[in-house]
Amino acid sequence: MANIDDNRYIIDSLNSNSTFYDWILHYNQNVVGKLNKIVVYDGISGDGIDFTLGTTAADDPSGGQSTGADLSAGTFRATLSKTIPAHLGVTFEGDITVKGDLTFNQDPIFGSLIERTGFRVYGQTAGFTFGHIVRSSTGGIRLAKATGQRFGEAIGVVVGVTGNYMDICTSGVIEGDFSEALNAPGPLGKTLESGCSYFLDFGVSGGITANEPTATGLVSKPILIGITYDGPTSKAVVVNYRGQYLSAGLTADAPGYTANDNIASVSLGSGAGGHDLAVGTVAGYNPGYQGNSEFPVYEGGWFKVQDDAGRNYAVGVITRNYNISGTYFIDVVGSGFIDQFEPSPGGHYGLLYIQDTGAITSHYLGDTNYPFMFVWSSGGDKKSYVVNQKSGGAGGNPLSGGGGGFRSFVVDNTLSGITYGQAFQDNLMINGSFHIWQRGIGDITGGKTGDAYFADRWVRIDGVSGGGGTSTYSVQKQAFSTTQSEVEGQPKYYIKSNHTITGVTAGDHIHLVNRIEDNRTLNNEPVTLSFYAKCGITGSTMGFVTRQHDGSDTNISYFGGETGTRISLGTSWRKYSVSFNVPKQTTYSTNGYLDLGFNVTHVNSDLDLAQVKLERGSLSTLIEPVNERLELDKCRRYYQRSYNTDQSTGSSTMIGGEPGTTSVDILVTPLQDYYYNFPIQMRKNPDITFYSPSSGITGDAYNRTARVDLGKASGTSNSSGNVRVTPTGAITISTNIIEKDGMKLSLNAGVVLWDSVSFHYKADADL
Repeated sequence: MANIDDNRYIIDSLNSNSTFYDWILHYNQNVVGKLNKIVVYDGISGDGIDFTLGTTAADDPSGGQSTGADLSAGTFRATLSKTIPAHLGVTFEGDITVKGDLTFNQDPIFGSLIERTGFRVYGQTAGFTFGHIVRSSTGGIRLAKATGQRFGEAIGVVVGVTGNYMDICTSGVIEGDFSEALNAPGPLGKTLESGCSYFLDFGVSGGITANEPTATGLVSKPILIGITYDGPTSKAVVVNYRGQYLSAGLTADAPGYTANDNIASVSLGSGAGGHDLAVGTVAGYNPGYQGNSEFPVYEGGWFKVQDDAGRNYAVGVITRNYNISGTYFIDVVGSGFIDQFEPSPGGHYGLLYIQDTGAITSHYLGDTNYPFMFVWSSGGDKKSYVVNQKSGGAGGNPLSGGGGGFRSFVVDNTLSGITYGQAFQDNLMINGSFHIWQRGIGDITGGKTGDAYFADRWVRIDGVSGGGGTSTYSVQKQAFSTTQSEVEGQPKYYIKSNHTITGVTAGDHIHLVNRIEDNRTLNNEPVTLSFYAKCGITGSTMGFVTRQHDGSDTNISYFGGETGTRISLGTSWRKYSVSFNVPKQTTYSTNGYLDLGFNVTHVNSDLDLAQVKLERGSLSTLIEPVNERLELDKCRRYYQRSYNTDQSTGSSTMIGGEPGTTSVDILVTPLQDYYYNFPIQMRKNPDITFYSPSSGITGDAYNRTARVDLGKASGTSNSSGNVRVTPTGAITISTNIIEKDGMKLSLNAGVVLWDSVSFHYKADADL
């Protein structure tokens, strides 16, 4: 009997042999029984699911929603509702694709990651905390710092450190306790102030500061803007604006500052912590001013003006004080306009005078009191103009001037470190820090006499006549310890020289000079030369010299007259600074140059020199660490090699029987020539010398295929049986085109087709 309860049962058809009784039984049991088993239910929609049953009606009204095409009668459809009730909660696992617009309400997720962008870094958590500003480097994520272009390339802010990973926000709103990252927390224990811009800090790695960096060599980079303060945490927006590298002559657009030509940044040294030179008071300068416990004097002779005697030496109003790496600075405006600024104690307008308390007010004290500045209000902003008017030069003040204002700052052989508008200026000397030594180590030792280059751009001038004997004649490269702290600017090397000369006759001299292209350079201009020095005998003296060569004649001038002013040296490192004028010249040449440096004729002792800096004006500024790669490129304009800075010219550079990667490698083509472009365009068409990277022999190259120098390859053959030939005395490698940008070279002997040849070169276009 048929199993009508089986949902897969199919009713059979009758055949021609079936009887009427068979038909009755078949109909009653199989057909009617099966039909009676079939029940159709209406789908009940709800909880985000719609059920629809197709009918003969026009719009499928039985259950569900009348959407989409009508269903055929008997067809059943289940779909997602247009709206899924929020109380259900929906979790998706795996990828989701949305075709069309995606709309959602942000209010319930305010403060979550969806309102900011960023990324996660695994394996780096030590030393990082919320609020730290970070940069990317070859070693991974590092703390950023506004102390230069490399360290100031900030990419985002640390917003969380968990286990073995941390999250970095690159834009958007973040919230947390910024006190660990903020250099100077705000008032009342607040971390960030609403509406305040915060910059990448120049004093603390990874830090932020409300004080915008303004000194040359720093980076002004806004990174956060405060939004709200709620107890221990603050909310801020990560803006990550483009940073501005502050080069010479530029400052940031900070409130209270104009174009900076009337602002002097003054170094007070590292021992001026807690000084009384506050913003809004007047700074005075007198190298001979002694001061006392009530009126202290800081490095170089700077002090707060508070009495009649001090007013005679008033320089200007202090608009800012700060420190960089432990060295304290003040910004002083001696004349001219200052925007958004009023002096201490404030609230005074019109013509103002210096008081006995150091304040600047409208109270006139009498004949010894002269107009210092006036203040007015414009639209609620305070405007100031410093007149610093003084009718005479009472007390011999070198900084005051008749009829208002002061003369240019002049600091000679002091450590006061004054400059106009910035604490750094560029060094006009190439390789003033002695980092680059392409010509070798100790190149002119062992009694070698005559003029000679040693460190790049540095020349020893031998002006001793034949009648004067010499007992010592050397210049050597010496390395600093990486932990030394006596010499600023993180130097790597210094020079140790000794030119103890006996029997000196009139006109005999020894000069150590930096050679600067074009004798028009600094023509008739004031310059300042600063350097670190020490010697073997306390009291040894050294002078200073300029040598201006116009292509045929050399004009030699000693600073301070015919014999030259000398300074006395000690046996410990000390920074010295001298200011003088480069003489005026009227004849010039494309091959002209300016030598500027040291007259060591009378030192008669070991002399160590480091960190030599030349700058325009009569002011000495801080010495920045050198970018060695950029300094090398500057030197390559005059002299370059294929060797790296640690390899001596003519040395073997083979590694494991193969030429190292510093050598130049070429393939021998049917033309047997090759064009080579110099990495840096040279000053003129250079003189070229070739070297074998294997033997170091001059005028030869190395055949990598034959594994022998070209000069010794005669008789060898390649796998095809082609024999190499090197005639006796043959020039194996030469150039027939040499230009400032490169050279064309020819392989003349010791090669066959498709050999690989390696060589080193030296290109000399020096002055």
